[in-house]
Amino acid sequence: MWNGEYDAACRNLSESAAAHRRSGLPSVVAPTLGYLADAEYRAGRWDEAIAHSTQALSLAEDTDHTSMLALTHAVAAYPLAGRREFAAARRHVRCAVEYARQLADANDLAYAMSASQRCPRACGSIRNSSLVLKSASKLRTPTRR
Repeated sequence: MWNGEYDAACRNLSESAAAHRRSGLPSVVAPTLGYLADAEYRAGRWDEAIAHSTQALSLAEDTDHTSMLALTHAVAAYPLAGRREFAAARRHVRCAVEYARQLADANDLAYAMSASQRCPRACGSIRNSSLVLKSASKLRTPTRR
């Protein structure tokens, strides 16, 4: 996905989610659906992105997979903001920021910041961004021994 090959990314992530649902690792399904939603958004497949981000979010909530909540809320906000559904996008951005703050994980913080910046009209202010940055400053950098 990171090289711009969105069709291939969507296909691979869709196949991965299906395989893990059938007989794989159940804990991998929510992250896979989250990344699939991100790839679909980038590919312009907003209907699919909304559907898969909703599934990823529901699955993460139902299985207490809290480490996925910042990512799934962030990617859920992108197509909603693109469709000018600002109230719904704003709720997702706020949740992404809050979960990122709670977990203080660098990846979660990056997704929350991305959602905050991609959806400026949904956010209404830069307050969310400053909260994310404040949380990021509390992260500890691993030290080498």
